Amino acid sequence: MDIFDILFGNKKEKERLQKERLAEQERQRQAEERKIAEEREKRLSENRRKEAERKAKIEAENSKKYQILDFYLDCSYCKEQADKLQVIPLALPIKRVDVEVDEDIVQKYHVNNLPKLILVDLNGKEIKRWKGITNPIEINNYLYDNGYAERPKYAHQQKSSDDKFKQIDLKLASQFTVESLSNDLGYTPSGYSDDFYVSELQKQYMHYCLMAKSNLAMDAAGQAHPLMIALKNHIKSYIADSKNNSNKAMKYLYESAEIDTLVQQIGMLSLHANMKHVKDVANITPEEFHLAMEPENVCLAIGLYTYFTIVTNKNIAVDKFNQLFVETWLDYYEKIQPRWLMIKMRGNGWKDDFKGVLLDD
Repeated sequence: MDIFDILFGNKKEKERLQKERLAEQERQRQAEERKIAEEREKRLSENRRKEAERKAKIEAENSKKYQILDFYLDCSYCKEQADKLQVIPLALPIKRVDVEVDEDIVQKYHVNNLPKLILVDLNGKEIKRWKGITNPIEINNYLYDNGYAERPKYAHQQKSSDDKFKQIDLKLASQFTVESLSNDLGYTPSGYSDDFYVSELQKQYMHYCLMAKSNLAMDAAGQAHPLMIALKNHIKSYIADSKNNSNKAMKYLYESAEIDTLVQQIGMLSLHANMKHVKDVANITPEEFHLAMEPENVCLAIGLYTYFTIVTNKNIAVDKFNQLFVETWLDYYEKIQPRWLMIKMRGNGWKDDFKGVLLDD
């Protein structure tokens, strides 16, 4: 082997070693890249798993959280439903849906008539819908009974109270049927005023007692007037607020067993209900005084306060409705003049004595 063979041989060996070194470096580089790619994919996979778990958790939580969709249009029926919800709020959050703006939501839930309230979870899944004007108490009882909302402590009392309302309405309806056919209340008033005009108003007690009882009992026949439904719902809401028990003008209605005391108090409360809009007691107009004397106005106020007393006062049974109404009717007209003079002496601050009563506003 000559020197050239040695030189070229060394060169080829170096080239071979260089190629092997480069090949090894390439293998190491590729192995490193694969390792990095695998670690990156592992991290991405873990992130995707965590994100999927997070979304699943949110979806699971949302499936246990609920709201009411209130589909609304500027119409009399929707306004009536809104008024009811104002008096008795629902136990879940309400999302108002303007049907003229939120067309996608309207189409999603196939809403064709109003008013309509739909219970959904926060994923948008429909659970229950109420068609037409619906009593909020009915909706809340469904939510409580089926676990969509937690029944507050007072709501247990409210459910019991609802049952009591139904029982009283049925008894009043039964009484009205018998009394209207027989033209006999089964109660004779204590006596009439010596004033001819006053006595003539007092002698109408039977007609207006039956009118009051009829209006209050129509719920039992499913024919209640919307105004009476709203007023009775207001009574339920008022009773549910325990702080009203201590109202200085209302507390006697809750607890007194004395008919005379209740007659006096209901008479004053009814006078307030019919004169609360008088702006200046020193200069009452004939129209304002006429409204306070109008039998239908007096009938409504005395009827509501008598009904409230029977519902809340354990000492006064429903059979006492006629006695309490009639005696208050006579008392109201007998004492309206002296009571009005007393109010005038008190000045325009007289309404403060009745702040927070059942028919305050």
